[in-house]
Amino acid sequence: MNNSEVFSPAEALRQWVIEQHGFYGKPLRKEVFLREVWASFNSITRFNQKNSFIQNAGFEYPDFVPRAYLVFSILYGSYGYEPDTAHILNDFIYALDKDLEERELRVCEYARMQGDNTFFPELYRRWMDIRKIYGAKEFDLELLPPTPYIAYALLTLNKPKLVTRENVGLPTLFEELTIMRHKMQRLVASGLQHPTA
Repeated sequence: MNNSEVFSPAEALRQWVIEQHGFYGKPLRKEVFLREVWASFNSITRFNQKNSFIQNAGFEYPDFVPRAYLVFSILYGSYGYEPDTAHILNDFIYALDKDLEERELRVCEYARMQGDNTFFPELYRRWMDIRKIYGAKEFDLELLPPTPYIAYALLTLNKPKLVTRENVGLPTLFEELTIMRHKMQRLVASGLQHPTA
């Protein structure tokens, strides 16, 4: 029997999390945290794409997965312990029908107040750097990924050493983000090409 036939949209998603991850998952080490969060969000949205909560969030925010990834990676990075996937996904489900922009502001304020004695404080700092780049007139936005949320996802997933490195200048981050956008465009273009017979 399909969970959506028995449960509300939120309950169906919570049931999916329990089936996939149990009530409590094993703590995520810092080395795997970002990839696990990204994979979990992609998994829950892909396998539950007909769920009205998932659909509505996707309509509200076209960059929903990168945006949610930002919010929850910074939130759980601001805690003083190693998080687990089940708790992250349950918070994700709770936030699906909430204002994600408001949630982002609250999470960033919380991360700022927590300082450096947390699980992954570098995430908040890199996000602030990315926001500065997207807001600065000296950087050409056309060379960057389409949204700062996509830029954050690309940077944290592809350049984790750059995320944790101290004193990374904005020009260095800008250069890395432009390279990532170029690679992303090539990947998309190659996926659109069809071999000729």
